Amino acid sequence: MFILTQKLETDVSFEDLFIIRCEALDLTVWGQTLTEAEDALAFSFYSHYQSYYLEADEELAPDAQRLKALLHMLILDTVQV
Repeated sequence: MFILTQKLETDVSFEDLFIIRCEALDLTVWGQTLTEAEDALAFSFYSHYQSYYLEADEELAPDAQRLKALLHMLILDTVQV
């Protein structure tokens, strides 16, 4: 689980599926229910954490380094559940 420095800005819509978009992190997820879409967002956020936040800068392209910097600003702490 993540403790964030601020609320994650998202747009939620329904177009046959629930769709959640987070432009800042370039995430778009969906689900049959809002809970499924929220679970998909949590999974995608965790994937970003593993792929960018934990990666060495020299292994990342410039766009990925900017995403990593944003994640470092957003994530205050992690908590084991």
